[in-house]
Amino acid sequence: MAETFKNISDTIIIPKNCRERFLPLREPSLAPLAGRGVILAGLSDLRPPYEIGRVVPAYHVVILTLAGGGRWRTAVGGEGRFRPGQVWVAPAGKAHGYEAGGSWRMLWFHLEPSGRWQEPARLAAATLHACRTGTRLVDAVEGLLDEADHGAEARPLPGIVSVYAELAGLLLERELGADFRSGATPRWGSRLEALRARILAAPERVWPVPELAAALHVSPVHLHRIFRYELGATPSGWVTRLRMRLAAELLRATDYPLEVIAARVGYRTPFAFSRAFKRAAGAAPRVFRQGERQEEVPSQRDA
Repeated sequence: MAETFKNISDTIIIPKNCRERFLPLREPSLAPLAGRGVILAGLSDLRPPYEIGRVVPAYHVVILTLAGGGRWRTAVGGEGRFRPGQVWVAPAGKAHGYEAGGSWRMLWFHLEPSGRWQEPARLAAATLHACRTGTRLVDAVEGLLDEADHGAEARPLPGIVSVYAELAGLLLERELGADFRSGATPRWGSRLEALRARILAAPERVWPVPELAAALHVSPVHLHRIFRYELGATPSGWVTRLRMRLAAELLRATDYPLEVIAARVGYRTPFAFSRAFKRAAGAAPRVFRQGERQEEVPSQRDA
């Protein structure tokens, strides 16, 4: 059972007047970001009483404050304020919480704790530093979103979206270069990222172990060793993890019915998908979606 630290509990409070634009990471043209271990990302305009608390987060959280701000806290007693031009990085597995202190505009990323983001260099708890990339990272993400959101005006050009995604990925690596050591060896890191991009481009496909091994030019036995060492998972478990994280993004950011989401992530029936999702996330898809979208959820600290 997860330990609940003093003043930090699993909390989601998202007021109705908040506005968020999510990067469509499931699109093949965003493979340069998804392949770098970006699970979820977006630009958000937030207002009180917006608050997030995570006791055992399964991913690293990166927040770049663009305007306004708020407050953050960690399980080890650290706390502070978000200020424009600062980047806050909180590692996976370490309890933390944050809340808006007024109007707050941010660019944020959730990073998979594997591959290049596997081993934080100095992140026993959250850290704060001045933005190293200036406005370039924000400009790249805004350009990506604007191009992807052309809608009825003009069809988005995947090539342009991919360029923005690649630029954003490179700038993100530069921004966090001092915060993380490369978790995967250079030999396997780039190959695993390419494989991740292939899977996220077609998550509905069957991905048998022999095909995954062939993509890395190794035997199935060697593939299991690589995955155990580099990713801490079996090949099939890793594919499932990618699918479940994509499913969580779809549940949070879209109104797609369960049968559509199930098909997109490779499940023949909503029942099979719901069972797998509950096993991975600890909540049924409908419960997860309701919790993510609830206008205001009372904090457990006030219960």
